[in-house]
Amino acid sequence: PSAGQAQTPSPGAPVPGIHQDLNTLVRQQLDVLANQTIAWQGEAWPGTPMEWEVQRDPYGGDPESAAPAWATRLKLDLPRLGLVDARLNLSGDQLVLQVVAPLAAGEISTSSDELRARLLAAGLTLSHLAVHVADPRPVLDPDLA
Repeated sequence: PSAGQAQTPSPGAPVPGIHQDLNTLVRQQLDVLANQTIAWQGEAWPGTPMEWEVQRDPYGGDPESAAPAWATRLKLDLPRLGLVDARLNLSGDQLVLQVVAPLAAGEISTSSDELRARLLAAGLTLSHLAVHVADPRPVLDPDLA
């Protein structure tokens, strides 16, 4: 590399100056910084599996605004509502929410005014809400791609 450029160690290689026991953690943190994305899988509470992904949204937000735009996806399998897959895009105080809930789409739609009021009380404006029984985005067959 030329002067002034840092050389990125190859994956799995020790990071110079970092204790070997911390290598994995430091690599994960560097990956989050480089990709502006973090993903987590586990249990929201005992018996409730959850997947959560957060990323800086490079396509969202107003280019004139200094407010960063974020996209997050939260997927939960709730005891009463069943599978709930929520995708949120946040720019400043504006929130766009898309929910896929095969068993509870009607109930979530019915409660949308209460959700909107609670978000407003928290300083967020729900500018768009879409609730679906099935994912409206078509799934591509990998054999056709």
